Amino acid sequence: ELGVARRAVALGELGDSLEIVRRGLLACVETGTARRLPVLAELGVAGKTGTAEISSRTRRNNAWFAGYLPFVSADGVQLCFCAVVYHVPDGVHGAAAAGQLVSDFLALVRADPVLATRYLGAEGGR
Repeated sequence: ELGVARRAVALGELGDSLEIVRRGLLACVETGTARRLPVLAELGVAGKTGTAEISSRTRRNNAWFAGYLPFVSADGVQLCFCAVVYHVPDGVHGAAAAGQLVSDFLALVRADPVLATRYLGAEGGR
């Protein structure tokens, strides 16, 4: 309802709830809708796929994938991302369109020694 003030919640107060969300984001990549994108699992990506119907008349969807890498560099950089692909054919979902886009991007990052060290850690992932 508009005009109703909500109590601010510090992230520190979320404790167990925040951990449940983190586990869910990892499960999306390891065993869920993004499981067919091995690069994401190899790098320890936590994320969520999504598909939004534009209109039943157009038989088109918007697909998205948002997530982050667990690695934080020595200078405090952590790679987070959100990819949105507009007007994908009906039946193409978030992981197949936007998740694949992120997977391809991260594969390129992993292949570049400078970027891999900065964003993926010394081991290039997990």
